[in-house]
Order: sequence, then structure tokens, then C-alpha cells
Amino acid sequence: YPSAGILRAAPSDGPIVYRVLTSWTEAVVYRDYEVSGPEGSPRVRPLGTPQPACRGLQVSLPIIMPDGRALAGRDERTGTTKLFALAAGGACTERLDLGVPTTKVAFDPEGRRLAFAVPPRALRDGVAWPYTGANLSAAEPLYGVFVFDIEGRYISRVPGSDDARRLTIPE
Repeated sequence: YPSAGILRAAPSDGPIVYRVLTSWTEAVVYRDYEVSGPEGSPRVRPLGTPQPACRGLQVSLPIIMPDGRALAGRDERTGTTKLFALAAGGACTERLDLGVPTTKVAFDPEGRRLAFAVPPRALRDGVAWPYTGANLSAAEPLYGVFVFDIEGRYISRVPGSDDARRLTIPE
């Protein structure tokens, strides 16, 4: 499945450039595309060849950030969902670890927040959230749909989301 980000959106700076991220069981790959031409009949041109992303890491369920410069996915070595900066050439640098296993994530349009689900029984006994939030209490279940503020490191649980499952995609 692909996800796309926009590296350059202002036509005054030249054609729009999209970054499309695709993953298979073996690897995560991205490719940039230039889109130009009049509205209604755009021309799409690949910029270079497909590039591996996050070499040496095992990342599943990756989704690219709206600006195309970062991605979030499950690190299969730790079993937790992480956010990675995506550098030129495909190198990935870990920006944060949510500390828990989640479903596929979704970014807000500005790339400042992540939404994701934690299905019932996904967390082992004794596993605690590494982040806090005003509407998370010890009495609440540690599953459901959540919104995470990346910069503030703040998490909120979406009320009424107790029925989240493994295939819940919070988009």
C-alpha cells in the first residue's frame, strides 16, 4: 500500500513534487514524482529510481508524513511504533518511540499529530505509556484510539473508542 507526501507544493518554486512511499514485507521504498502542466491535464515524471528507506531496520505499516520528510511505522525489533526522520538517500533516524504497539497511524495535515489505535490486549501486563495526557487516568483502559502531539509529547484518548481492533485505521 502506498502513502504520499508533498515535498514541494508551491508552483511558484517549480512543479509540485510528491514523495510516494510503498512497503512490502521485504522493504520500505520511496520515489519522488514531479507533477506539472495545466490543471486538468497534468504531466507526471518520476525523479530518479525507487530508493530504499530505513535500510537495516525492519519497519512495517509505514505511513509518510504530509511533508514527505518523515515516516511512522512499527519497528519489528522492538514491537513498538516509532517516528523516523527520512533523510536524502533514504537514511532513517529515530525521532520518537511511542513505546507501545499500535495499528497503522495517520498524520494530521500539518504533521504535528499522530492518530492510532491500540487494540484490547495489545499491551502486556506491566507495560505503561511513556507519555501522559490530561484525559488518561489509571481507571481508563489502555486501548482505544489515541491522538499524540509530536512536539508536546502529549497523548489524548478519543472518548468512546473502546471497540478499536487490530484493523482500526484512525484516518
